[in-house]
Amino acid sequence: MLEGLGGFQVRYFKLIPAGSSNKVPRETDDIRKGFEYMRKFGPQENANGEFTSWTEEEVNNPNSPLHKWDRGTIKEFLRCLADQGSQANTIKDWPLTFKSLTPWALNHIVASILPHILENAIIWIGKSRVGKSPVSYTLSAITSAFWFQQEDRGHEVPSFQTASHLDYFRKEKGRRTKPRVFDDGNLNLESPASVKAITEVTGIDRKTMARWNAASYAKNQLCQACSNPYDRTAEPPMPNSANSDTVSFETFFKIVRPSFHKDFDEEDLMGIFKRAVFVVVTDIGIYLRLPGTDRDPVRRMSWPEDDKGMISFSARPTYDQYLKGSLSAFPPQHAEDLQWSLNLLQAARDGEDVPLCYTIKGRELSTGRKHSKEVRPDLAGAAFKQSLKGRVLSIKLSDSSDAPEPNIPKPSGASPQDELEEELEALMDEDDI
Repeated sequence: MLEGLGGFQVRYFKLIPAGSSNKVPRETDDIRKGFEYMRKFGPQENANGEFTSWTEEEVNNPNSPLHKWDRGTIKEFLRCLADQGSQANTIKDWPLTFKSLTPWALNHIVASILPHILENAIIWIGKSRVGKSPVSYTLSAITSAFWFQQEDRGHEVPSFQTASHLDYFRKEKGRRTKPRVFDDGNLNLESPASVKAITEVTGIDRKTMARWNAASYAKNQLCQACSNPYDRTAEPPMPNSANSDTVSFETFFKIVRPSFHKDFDEEDLMGIFKRAVFVVVTDIGIYLRLPGTDRDPVRRMSWPEDDKGMISFSARPTYDQYLKGSLSAFPPQHAEDLQWSLNLLQAARDGEDVPLCYTIKGRELSTGRKHSKEVRPDLAGAAFKQSLKGRVLSIKLSDSSDAPEPNIPKPSGASPQDELEEELEALMDEDDI
């Protein structure tokens, strides 16, 4: 044995601290590829021990990105992926922006909501298939993008959560960059304490009871709720040919009462009125009440004659593709439209006077075919004005519910309405060219 040790020898020794791991360190790119591999190809159920069998195959396969990975790490990650099905969905691919809404909805509904969106909740009540859900999702996505910009994280994708029960929000810590929407559930089965918690957007410690745990909500985290029940019998008719009117607070209280739990007494519901913007959609019109404890009459607006919906005709194909799962990418102008929406939100926060959106309708003389064009102002920076040959159609976002009609200064000479019609016709002619 001693003779075998003779001659020139080279031996390699590596000294490591006592108790340290003997695992080979992996490059960051390899780690990311491994987790992405699990997301794409890992088993999605474990009824027959798929997690264990798949893990053993992968860690022993020299060609797998998970070769010689820690088995516990793989199975823990697979359990986390499978557990996503028991909590609220996170939506990161919402394709609509404020430009996807009709000019009518922007002028009369969204303009009134925006000044309150960072401090108050929004409760949507009423009939189906008019756009309550998509508008609430759009508000959530824009609010998420706003908070990301405030935190110098503008590169991150806006997102929000939606669920049909408050219990499903329990597994993720609340944060203001991810708003939440209670949708397609039974708001009238939620307790007064829970509804107060989700509507107290500026609250410091907001929690709701959940199974074996609690759901938390961060300060300034926007929460919205969509509910269908309302009392049609309490709704008075609107005067003929009226664009808007008011109903008494007592009548409005009766209209929305079916959307809340039987344990709500009057003061509990007044607490919700204090915290939230109410948008109530019925066959007759749309009611809009801003946060507060006053008992003033509530404004009601009639529907436009041609359509009962808040999503623009131009955006409905995109929305339809999204619902069917056939939308593979954002619309081409999505980034610009998102920035326009953020500018509109910032203008609302700053109390800027923003030009009204409007729709130009016309008919081709040769074919009789009807066509329309939706016009929205150019918004760039914190302050902006868009004029039509010197006359500004403006609406002050901070008090738009009280001043919904365009402010058109009266010129001398010809009728202002005649001049405006001539200019709109000129715009249509240019569009045809």
